[in-house]
Amino acid sequence: MKKYQKIFKNQYIIMGIATIFLMIAIQGSYAFFMANFIGDKEVSLATKGFKFTYKEKSNSISITENIIVDDITGKASSSYFDFDVKFIDSNNRSVNYWIYLEEDIISTLDNSNVRVYLTDQTNTQVLTPLAIGDLDDYSEVANSKVLYTNSITSNGTETVHSYRLRVWIDENFTAGSTPSTSINGDEQSVGITPTTYKFKVGVSTVAPIPEPEPTIDTCFTFVTSGGESTITEYKCYAGNPYSMPTITDVVIPKKLGGNNVTIIADGTASVPIFRKVTSVVFPNTMRIIGEYSFSNNNLTGILTIPKNVLTIKQGAFANTTTAMSNKIGHILFEIGSKLETIGNEAFISNSLRGTITIPARVETIGNKAFGNSTVGKYNGNNQIDTLVFETSSQLITIGEYAFAENNLTGTLTIPKSLLTIKEGAFANTTTVPTNQISSLIFEAGSQLITIGNSAFYLNNLTGTVTIPASVVTIGDEAFGNKYNSAVFLNQLTSVVFEANSQLATIGYRAFYRNNIQGTVTIPASVTTIGNSAFEGTSISEGQTISNQISTLVFGAGSQLITIGEYAFFNNNIAGTVTIPANVTTIGARSFVQQSSFVITTMVNKTGRAFDWRNIIYTTPGTPFVTGIVNSTTVTAS
Repeated sequence: MKKYQKIFKNQYIIMGIATIFLMIAIQGSYAFFMANFIGDKEVSLATKGFKFTYKEKSNSISITENIIVDDITGKASSSYFDFDVKFIDSNNRSVNYWIYLEEDIISTLDNSNVRVYLTDQTNTQVLTPLAIGDLDDYSEVANSKVLYTNSITSNGTETVHSYRLRVWIDENFTAGSTPSTSINGDEQSVGITPTTYKFKVGVSTVAPIPEPEPTIDTCFTFVTSGGESTITEYKCYAGNPYSMPTITDVVIPKKLGGNNVTIIADGTASVPIFRKVTSVVFPNTMRIIGEYSFSNNNLTGILTIPKNVLTIKQGAFANTTTAMSNKIGHILFEIGSKLETIGNEAFISNSLRGTITIPARVETIGNKAFGNSTVGKYNGNNQIDTLVFETSSQLITIGEYAFAENNLTGTLTIPKSLLTIKEGAFANTTTVPTNQISSLIFEAGSQLITIGNSAFYLNNLTGTVTIPASVVTIGDEAFGNKYNSAVFLNQLTSVVFEANSQLATIGYRAFYRNNIQGTVTIPASVTTIGNSAFEGTSISEGQTISNQISTLVFGAGSQLITIGEYAFFNNNIAGTVTIPANVTTIGARSFVQQSSFVITTMVNKTGRAFDWRNIIYTTPGTPFVTGIVNSTTVTAS
């Protein structure tokens, strides 16, 4: 028996897969459900005198009646999926097996609303109706639940276990949305944009790792509302006044008071909900992790966020004191995460390292969410080196200093859904290099509107950055370097603005002392170019690398009003510069260049007189530029 189990486990073979797909579109209580199986699947493993087989007997299942039903109706449904588990062994042995359901990450319907009912093929009940969300996790396959466990024995002839699976939507499920009608080929639906739940049925002989025993219920104070429990206090911390044991490795129960635990209440920075905890395991029922609920604890190692969590609130795992506290090393978001919000300072000043992958459904990353506090203020030191956004990201906002002072390197790809990158989101704010992003890519079809002040300040950007057409504002020092410093880390060589650009503002020192070469074309939509926006360094300062723009073009129909002081100072702009007609302000020394006679002509279409000596001459009275201004040849005198 032991020898057989070892051989089989070493194979680590998952027995067969079937796919069930539910597409629900709601109007009132009616719905459309579809599940398809392609082909007759039969998967076997044969070795050492035995054969274990998983076979799908039903090739399709289709439910067109109302599937938002009570359990009595669901159990009697005429639509179901049949499958067999077969075993034959000449040595009269037994095999334990686990039937599991693997949820697909495309699913948008919460599994607590999907009910399953397992019988044999004579409709004798094997498993009472349950929500998939209430099933135990199956540790051997990601995103999976154990539907049923059984043992099968052969006495030399084939033994067959036959099963029948029914699926329906809980009678209490409501869509809460305005209905609409859609027809797509042979599929018709009435209701909201279809809500999807998709999963695979599999059979495995590999035993799951037992779930850890939950911490005793008496350690928790909780309240119940709407059939859900909210934890309001953890009492089993060191030095507690409740005469409770000290438990620092916490496993939060799935249920308290007979109801699913879904929320950790809000605490404060000085009085968190949990205290002096070194590790925490959340149940898969968890939806909300409250403000400062685990702040200033002693968490270390890997923190796993269950896939059903929707919100991690402000300061949930923060360090906000000078005392030794949270040092979380890595955050793992479960596959299929439904997380939408990561609050301000949620993980500030921990010890995060390596790669962080932001789940696709996250819409908001709050201010300083993964950042670090003022240097020396707290003990934490996040040093994330790679940031990945899952495919089909729905991210809208990256908050102020969200990833500042980490150790990001290489290429950063910004999701097309993103609208706002706030101030200092990826900045370095100290003289010690931390973030060193070398390449920046905005996904095709980017909807980005704002690149905030200092967003990529003092990184290590090189090559070309292409600014999406949707961007309206590039903030102060967004891609800039430190003022009057000998260390210029950002070294972009080219800036390209996409066609049909909506850009209005290029901020103060936005591209200060990079290494921009060749032609820069300012979009026609730009109204303001801030002070020192494209300023370079002087050769006399001993710098050999800096902005060296050689040709400056303003787009046809330019709406430009203001060119700030030193805007193009110490570049190498040559030939003709044509000032657009709408310009009312040209700042001091905005066109002073490194070399004499490189700008040969200034064409002024504004009809205004400017103090050209202050604008284009290094020293008033030094005649190295001859220009045409207001149709009059002007020579320095």
